[in-house]
Amino acid sequence: MLSLARTAGAAASVALAIAVLAGCTDQGPAPVDDGLPLSPGPSKSADASALPSGAALDEWATAAMPTDKPGGATAVRRASGEVAPGTDAVVDLTQPDGQWQLTIVCQSADGSAMTLIPAPVETNELQPLQCAAPGGTALRGDLGSIGFSGGSGHTLTLRTTVPAVFVYEITPHIAPQD
Repeated sequence: MLSLARTAGAAASVALAIAVLAGCTDQGPAPVDDGLPLSPGPSKSADASALPSGAALDEWATAAMPTDKPGGATAVRRASGEVAPGTDAVVDLTQPDGQWQLTIVCQSADGSAMTLIPAPVETNELQPLQCAAPGGTALRGDLGSIGFSGGSGHTLTLRTTVPAVFVYEITPHIAPQD
């Protein structure tokens, strides 16, 4: 009789565990209502078709990083493009000797970050660049700025976990004036 009770107890425990697991979803914890408007977090099921492409990508790039920004030096190279999971974009940083500055912004399908991987690997690790989400109030996420020395074959690999677009420009590094 004791083994029958154990079997029934074990079966009830398994049934309870299955019921609890069946009620779990991939939505995370419920939001706390603190009176502030809720902003959705990144979603891996974001619609990549909301990202600009073709002529719309050029328009987004001009709006996200205007060519006439105050105090900016004339760009020696400016480009925009797309990157997707498994398809990295590589920016060639080869420039003549001297000090250079790369400025970059991005927009990803769900507002998640873009990973920046320099090569050859530098001693300073680059932080991920936060991208904007399409349809949000911001055209771009964080403004990334990377200084580098010319004269060698450096590259910067752009990698994301969701489709994204980016625009960058390379300018001569202008020393701050006293």
